[in-house]
Amino acid sequence: REAQVHEPAKRTVFMKGNRTSTHVLQLLTDLYQVKKPEAVYLSSRRQTDLHPFEDVTSAEYLCKKNEAPIFCLGSCSKKRPFRLVIGRTFDDSVLDMIEFGVTNYKPMSQFPGVVPPQLGSKPLVVFQGAAFEGSTVMRTAQSILADFFRGPKPAKICLKGIDHVVVVSVGDSPTDTTTTTNGTDGDTIMVSPADLAKLPIRVRYYRTHFKKSGTKLPRVELEEMGPSFDLTVDRYRLPDAARWKSSIQVPKEAKQKREKNIVTNVLGEKRGRVHLGTQEFEKIHTPHFHGKPGEGPNSKKVKKQQQAERDAVMTDD
Repeated sequence: REAQVHEPAKRTVFMKGNRTSTHVLQLLTDLYQVKKPEAVYLSSRRQTDLHPFEDVTSAEYLCKKNEAPIFCLGSCSKKRPFRLVIGRTFDDSVLDMIEFGVTNYKPMSQFPGVVPPQLGSKPLVVFQGAAFEGSTVMRTAQSILADFFRGPKPAKICLKGIDHVVVVSVGDSPTDTTTTTNGTDGDTIMVSPADLAKLPIRVRYYRTHFKKSGTKLPRVELEEMGPSFDLTVDRYRLPDAARWKSSIQVPKEAKQKREKNIVTNVLGEKRGRVHLGTQEFEKIHTPHFHGKPGEGPNSKKVKKQQQAERDAVMTDD
């Protein structure tokens, strides 16, 4: 498929590795249920040679066949139990990918009574934590997870169309207050970029409920609906600088034309600037005269006085 000016929503293909477990299959099923219809789950296909970090040929073939630029592989082994590999492709080849270790998993079945999101709804994705900007690996992880969770990109969206929220947070930050070995508090330590990749990334799904608030904007309440799990970066493959630059290029047809003398502030309000020419205040008409009746500049009494003064000057000459 050739490149398009306005690309459709990115599809995700879910795949099973050579060895899996019950939790791995349940997590793939939960993520597939949330991301439908922009997802393909190859549940009946088990790849015996699907190891993206050793050979990406099978992953690239399945992504190209299903027209899905994002793939998600679940696997489980004795050395690496409960792993989730999420990667992106560009120009039919793998751009970048990260292998996450999954812990504290709770499936959607453990949240009974919560209404699942509507089919094809747009999620609200929230990233929390300064650690996402602390290293290249964490920035890449944030970018991959944003593409994985965000769903379609509609031009307009109804407020009630946002029926679920995805919160991705990192509890610790690059500078954190900790307790030292001698028991004194308040010492600030610096976390190295290598240690930032070991921080747990908490992923939580919430169902939104709009309540009456007495104003135009409703009061929003969140109810956890699952799945709930924590991710830890294990292995990763960062994108090449030249290919990354090519992948983020925006075609000229898709770029918005800049409006002259119009500035949009942080709150989204537009403010325009109007340029005026030289103003001649002597010729400006002022219809509002605040004086006594009959004494305005255009009144009959004033005009008679001006005419009498002109006649007197002509008589003297």
